[in-house]
Amino acid sequence: MPAETDINFDIVITAEGITLARESQLNPGWYLIPKRWACSNTRGELSSARTTSTMNDTWTSNPFSGVTASGTNGLLHTIVFGPQESPTEAGEKIDEIYFIYEDHNGSEFLYAVAQPRGQYIQYNWGISQTFSFLFTLNNSTVDATFEINYTFPQDIDDHNNQLGAHPYLLARDGSRTATGI
Repeated sequence: MPAETDINFDIVITAEGITLARESQLNPGWYLIPKRWACSNTRGELSSARTTSTMNDTWTSNPFSGVTASGTNGLLHTIVFGPQESPTEAGEKIDEIYFIYEDHNGSEFLYAVAQPRGQYIQYNWGISQTFSFLFTLNNSTVDATFEINYTFPQDIDDHNNQLGAHPYLLARDGSRTATGI
């Protein structure tokens, strides 16, 4: 198994994703909303013609752990496979990851597909695995095309781990007590 830093993905943004991004850019009030990701243990053709109807069966699906703007026209997606993500303790293969968005009408569509380069990645039960993906659409600005209107689990964890986030709570390790409050 390669080290985590050696994992590379082949990625394609779907034709439907590009078309809807262009339409959203041209129509004020139309946005694309990152909704969730899903994972399959079967690999299909890595093609921009893929849609939700050509996705393989998935063994897990969750909201994104984070989606943030990166520059003028990029979105950084973070997905986390939790420690008990797999339906069995034997684990599963990560062969395709689907990025599912919602259009201005509230319909879900397949925005992008990612496949580990080479062979699949083994998901190991009991261990969290985190992956980040940066998608860039040239000639498209993030704030005019995408709406990110909810807080991601990673944002909450980051906030809760900041030392000054909750100054009036007691610390379990005794470093912050009720004295003087």
